[in-house]
Amino acid sequence: MHRTALLFTVLLFTVPGLQAQRVTLVGVVRDSLTGNPLQGVTVWVPQQALATRSSRTGGFTLSGVEAGQSEILFRQVGYHVGSIAFELTAGPATTVDLGAVALVPIPTELSPLVVTGEEPNDWLRSVGFYHRSQFETGTFFTQADIAEQNPTLTSDLFRRVPGFRVFADGSIASTRGIPSISQAYGMCEVDYYIDGLHVMVPDVDIVIPTSISAMEIYRGAASIPPRFRRSTNPKCGVVAIWTRDGGEP
Repeated sequence: MHRTALLFTVLLFTVPGLQAQRVTLVGVVRDSLTGNPLQGVTVWVPQQALATRSSRTGGFTLSGVEAGQSEILFRQVGYHVGSIAFELTAGPATTVDLGAVALVPIPTELSPLVVTGEEPNDWLRSVGFYHRSQFETGTFFTQADIAEQNPTLTSDLFRRVPGFRVFADGSIASTRGIPSISQAYGMCEVDYYIDGLHVMVPDVDIVIPTSISAMEIYRGAASIPPRFRRSTNPKCGVVAIWTRDGGEP
């Protein structure tokens, strides 16, 4: 039976009989108004650091999802974020069909954006963003800073940050340590935190710029605050992203 997920829809369903500890989620992402398939939608399970993108036909396959309770997010520029909460329980199935997932378009006719300053965000204050921006050594972006730069992709914000390199696939690397790394092995990868959760991010562009409330960037181990030292070897730096959705009550 197919299910449709609209803006912030939360559906809790149980798939009977799932013995495999990891399964594959499949489905199709469509425009809620036209029904047309949506290509390039980021399909993301943040709790498990898994992500993929929808194909030209809107289809997606996300492998390696662990059984249990979790949430899957659907992000696309020009659309509200879709959200499905799910629970997978024991049994023989290895593939779960989510059916059609419909994303709601964001209206395109907007008033001109005028940035005159911004009030402190209570949620950002509670997670220590403003305190760190005053007392820690790093690069900090507020929502107003991001709006002023008007980036097409989140990775565009790093092009002006000293000590970081942006690659064609959207990945970010610290230049710290790169000279000692063979080109055959590539780069010195940074650690990512999204809304305080340490996650594996395939490329930073899965987070669209307009969804970001603030961002913190630390180049090397000496500058990383204790809150972001969950990695055993964070020598290459940390990128911490706080999203607008994360601060909602």
